[in-house]
Amino acid sequence: MEIKSSFVIPYRLETCEAISEAMREDLIGIGGGYKDIYKIAQNLSLNKPPALRNACLLLKKDFYILRKEKLREVDNIQIRIANLDLISSFPVIEKKISWAKEISESESILHFLAHFSLEVQRDCKVSPFPVSPTEMLESQISINRFIKHEILAYASSKKGRRLNPGELRKLIVAGTLFDVKNGHVLHALRISDKHRKGEMLYQNASAELLFSRVPAYLGRIIKIDPKTIRQRLFSKIEHLGLPVKQKTTLFGYFSPDIHKDDLLSIIDKIDLIAKKIVRVEISERLHEYISSIKFKIACASSIYKEMFLSPELEQMQKFYIPQKILQSTVAYRNSIIDTYTRVDSLEFYPTKDYLDLWKGAVSDDCTRLDLGEEQLKTPSFFNIRIFKDFCWIGNIYMLDFTKEYGVLLVDRIQIPRGIDADYINFFDHLKEIFKEMFSAVEYKKILVPLSISNHASLQEVFNKYREKLQREEIGLSSKYAKHFESLRLKTGYYVLCNK
Repeated sequence: MEIKSSFVIPYRLETCEAISEAMREDLIGIGGGYKDIYKIAQNLSLNKPPALRNACLLLKKDFYILRKEKLREVDNIQIRIANLDLISSFPVIEKKISWAKEISESESILHFLAHFSLEVQRDCKVSPFPVSPTEMLESQISINRFIKHEILAYASSKKGRRLNPGELRKLIVAGTLFDVKNGHVLHALRISDKHRKGEMLYQNASAELLFSRVPAYLGRIIKIDPKTIRQRLFSKIEHLGLPVKQKTTLFGYFSPDIHKDDLLSIIDKIDLIAKKIVRVEISERLHEYISSIKFKIACASSIYKEMFLSPELEQMQKFYIPQKILQSTVAYRNSIIDTYTRVDSLEFYPTKDYLDLWKGAVSDDCTRLDLGEEQLKTPSFFNIRIFKDFCWIGNIYMLDFTKEYGVLLVDRIQIPRGIDADYINFFDHLKEIFKEMFSAVEYKKILVPLSISNHASLQEVFNKYREKLQREEIGLSSKYAKHFESLRLKTGYYVLCNK
């Protein structure tokens, strides 16, 4: 609700006279609602708890919010990205390829293979070490063939012919780094520094390697290029001796500009149509060939996910923005942020005044005047109003148990369901706000309940976020418990932050 500019934020109505003035100006546009507020205020005195009296009275913070129009899989991942540590967490990326920089320091992949068994070196034709250009080219072809066969063997049996999973993972990264298309990534790793001024370059190169270059290299090794698949499938259909009409029908489902993500669905469609229009013995032959293609397509993807991604990294990879590493002036995180998010500046005002009787109408929750009155009568209760662009958009209902239990309790975070609230790292930012707002308050912990919001996406974000919070089994006793869901439901709490 937009506030009249003649009133000064946070528009506290602490007297009946202030209510009358707000009524004349129709502050926040509630019209006749002021009569009900005025009537209640005449018989209700305000008792402000210690935490409110000592709180910082105005805080402003920038939040990152998702640009939904940028997401391809909105229904599946818009909530997951809100819990990713893609803004601040590089170690989870580095952990997967912590040895990549060491590999980059090898002179070539031929020299790197000197660390492997003699059998592997012979299969890759690097023993004896190639000298002439012809021998080196033959070695490179053999290395790619060797990696491909190891990947296919691992995909079918979960073990390679010559290599264990750790060796195969490192050889895939080596093959990626020493591929001619990835020379600048290799160079970036070589000249970067993990801990000093080259740190950003190191992090960018590592993210580019893991999220972009490795899957692309695997795709080339297993040959899942859509144009190559299309050409080979058409060639197979040509050799089946089908009538022109049937061939034309099947060819029509595979357009030349198909995206690699649509490959499986397209060839499945061709397989299905062939079973309907082609003789059984021929459709079965085509089905076997299509099955072999599908295995190879799935193989590259499954190997990449299994060997290089965790569930968290899999989500990060979907949002990663490929970079020209040596020309980039920003961290990979910033590229993701700039592409997928916008900034919302929110203001937070701790309050307890008669305008809080109307808080439920603002945040579209079940707190109407009668319950609002009971909450204002509660000595430990106060509210934190949330503003955006001079509009009151939500509330954080708080309970002060610092004297009895040493805790502040978040009862609810209420924002209208119609407001876009897919804030990235919302609860990490909220933790920072609380620490600053209550820096002069004597508390030990700030607790949050299992159910925290009427806003579905915000609650989903919290459902994931609470997995990393400490569970707190504590009985908070209050004669006013029936007026607050966090006390009434008794489902236990989580520690959002400690003093």
